[in-house]
Amino acid sequence: MQNRNSSFLVGNTRGDNVLRFDAATGNYVGEFITSGLGGLKNPDTLLFGPDGNGDGKSDLYVASGTTTGSSSILRFDGQTGNFIDVFIGDDPDTDIDETGGLIRPYGVAYGPDGNFYVSSFLSDQILRYNGVTGKFIDIFAQGNGQAGGLNGANGLLFIKNSLYVTTQGSVAKVNPDTGEVSADFSAGLPSQILRYDSLTAGTTPTVFATPEPSPDSFDFVSLLGLAVGQDGDLYVSDFANGILRYDLETGDLVNRLSTNYTTETPPSNNFIGNLAFAPNGDLLTVGFDFTTDNQGAILQYDTEVASPVSPFEVLVPTNPILARPVGITFFPTESKLVFGTPGNDDLKAGVDLEAISDIVFTGAGDDKVDLFIKDYAHDNRVFLGSGNDIIDVNDQDRAFGGSGNDIFDATDAKGGSRMSGGAGNDTFYLGSNDRVLGGDGNDKFIVQTGGNNLISGGAGADEFQIVTLELPETANKILDFQLGTDVISIGGAAKIGISAATLVLQEIGGNTEISFGNKTLAVLNGITALDVNIIRLIS
Repeated sequence: MQNRNSSFLVGNTRGDNVLRFDAATGNYVGEFITSGLGGLKNPDTLLFGPDGNGDGKSDLYVASGTTTGSSSILRFDGQTGNFIDVFIGDDPDTDIDETGGLIRPYGVAYGPDGNFYVSSFLSDQILRYNGVTGKFIDIFAQGNGQAGGLNGANGLLFIKNSLYVTTQGSVAKVNPDTGEVSADFSAGLPSQILRYDSLTAGTTPTVFATPEPSPDSFDFVSLLGLAVGQDGDLYVSDFANGILRYDLETGDLVNRLSTNYTTETPPSNNFIGNLAFAPNGDLLTVGFDFTTDNQGAILQYDTEVASPVSPFEVLVPTNPILARPVGITFFPTESKLVFGTPGNDDLKAGVDLEAISDIVFTGAGDDKVDLFIKDYAHDNRVFLGSGNDIIDVNDQDRAFGGSGNDIFDATDAKGGSRMSGGAGNDTFYLGSNDRVLGGDGNDKFIVQTGGNNLISGGAGADEFQIVTLELPETANKILDFQLGTDVISIGGAAKIGISAATLVLQEIGGNTEISFGNKTLAVLNGITALDVNIIRLIS
């Protein structure tokens, strides 16, 4: 099945079109914006922004053109790809340039002031426009031909009210005979990341980073795209090769991801375009091989502990439909309603639902919902209804049981999920970093090798199995244990050497910590004077 949440767009610089791909498979879905539509030329940068046609949905803003007069920002319907209007552009029937001097637009961004910012590469400027009308306001920043200046302005990204900009280290030069403008690199200026901490025009930027060339490059740096990962770090693509990861607080280089997909030894035969994070946190970038007439490919980096890691996967191998691709973006995340039936349903991520921010109602019957089957699944809301239901959560999901005896499984999930059993006698298989509420009924919580879960039993006589054959990596916190009603148990106690004599109960800050050896197994919130002998040891 196809959902906008699982697809992305690529700007074809030489194809003058925008293509759509499936993020899970890399399959080509089709042309989202046809070649030359609305005068589209060299679509290097794609940005979803405010509604431009009154349908209440985000629309696509695309940088277009390479020369004075043709340089513009075009606006397209974010659902269909249909042309809406020229948001920023010169009117050839007037004596003035309505763009304020825009030549070869690259980076685009909406600022915290609601205005629209565009980097004008071949005038070494960042131009500012009204975010609603597209009318030119002023020159926000101007290059000076010196290191640390706005020389070859490229990518733009606002982070916490500061504007981050990549520069290529070039100076715009005008041919006195032809009037043609080109980028001059002869001064040897560095490619840098600049930061503007004020939105006052003419503000002097600070230099955030000046990186060294990638080992896979031809010994130069040409910084391009900017994006912030789920880990809070700044990721920057280098056209010459590589993706750089920076600590936003210190400016330190944390890591460099290789983007060489064309040669086994340096230098690489490919250059790299922009980059974008998928809804599940994976990182994608586009590139093209200059030995195959600039045919492009798309690389994907899986995420571990919120950060992209090497090696990459070639999601889309070199393909002629990708003609010197540079721009890439994901659709804005949107929710989709999914309904089961009154009978017994078996709903699987990737088959019956896309499982990215979907809202699922299973209805009556004994239903099964498997979100874990798709690694990318996350941020879903599932309402299980009546019946004895089973759900496997994955990543930051919300699951709500009904009146039956339900099973919630988070054993190998990524964490951040919340599960609520509702009525009935429910069973929870816990992984790591989730929050669970049993609700009404006699519920059972089975801790496994993960940990750091927040557990509330709710009403009823509940059982908290704090160990199951293996010690949890970190302690779990039980928020509402009721002495005389609820039970603490340990599964496989004898096999791992746990007995009443080897368990240690310690009261700290009005809570009771249960430990074995040098490891805390569980914390009982608000409980004191717990007798170790009431802990049920299961062989």
